[in-house]
Amino acid sequence: MSVWRGSWKRRGLTLVLVGLLCAFTGWVFLRSAAEFWDYHWAIRYEALALAFLVYSVDLWLATVAWHTVCRVVMGEHPYLAGTRGYVTSLLFRRLPSGLFGIGSRLYLYEKMGRRWPETATAMAIEWVSTVIAGGLVGLTYVVSQPAVPWPGKIGLLAVGIAAAGVAQPRLIAYAGRRVSRSWPSDSSEPGVSIVHISGWQSAGIVGLYALVWIWGGLLLFVIVRALAEVPMYEVVRITGLWALAGTVGSLVVILPSGLGLVEMTLGTLLIGVVSAPVAAASAIGMRLVVTVGEFVWTVIIWWTGLLQRRINGGVPTFVDRRARKG
Repeated sequence: MSVWRGSWKRRGLTLVLVGLLCAFTGWVFLRSAAEFWDYHWAIRYEALALAFLVYSVDLWLATVAWHTVCRVVMGEHPYLAGTRGYVTSLLFRRLPSGLFGIGSRLYLYEKMGRRWPETATAMAIEWVSTVIAGGLVGLTYVVSQPAVPWPGKIGLLAVGIAAAGVAQPRLIAYAGRRVSRSWPSDSSEPGVSIVHISGWQSAGIVGLYALVWIWGGLLLFVIVRALAEVPMYEVVRITGLWALAGTVGSLVVILPSGLGLVEMTLGTLLIGVVSAPVAAASAIGMRLVVTVGEFVWTVIIWWTGLLQRRINGGVPTFVDRRARKG
């Protein structure tokens, strides 16, 4: 009973925080409504085409990071089949609950012959690493502020890196225990043992997800540049605020990709760099480019899978070799 009470308390706190953020964001943009409609837009469509290419690289980095996590948890991991399941689950996150993304990945990996505790453990490690990497990259937004002196910037980065190094192994161990406990002990299937990750593996995984955040910040910068003139040096601050906004959305995993929480946070933070109309349009444009990119690459990946299936004489490619033998 106390578990449910604690769960409802956390959900209530989340809803309160989301409500406050929505109210603040609405107040900010309502003040700038007239400016938004009177703004003279000059969209650079070639920059939007470049944005799709940048997103494609960002997606590739994300698949490499996920593949690395899966190799730590599962051992052998087919890259192409795993990429198909990973990218498809990203698209399913756009449905009315982020749980669709989680469930779809568990289901698709089960079709590959992987038990769901293995996949759930990998997803828990992915989530922990994503949040920690997002927090580290988000520090660049703070240290890029002119008001912060250089000793403070160096100290803040050092403390952030040290805190991440201490917290991540403990958080991963905690996530592994929670997943293992959720697997019935009297089941015919054995549970998943707690995954032990070395310090170098842990740092490498966080580093990969940091690259994903950095490349995502570059994508946001390209979108902002498609709508307004922004100095090149602002790429550091924009990358940092993208990581902060994305990390906020990652913390609310039950909502559909943050349910606009990322866009609201992103639009609010961007007002410190560009005007309110450009900030709002950039946040919406970021979501559109990512969603279109996920859809396009999902179609491409599944089409190539069907093509390979025809070449292989009807043998499904989305099945692990060990599952076929069974």
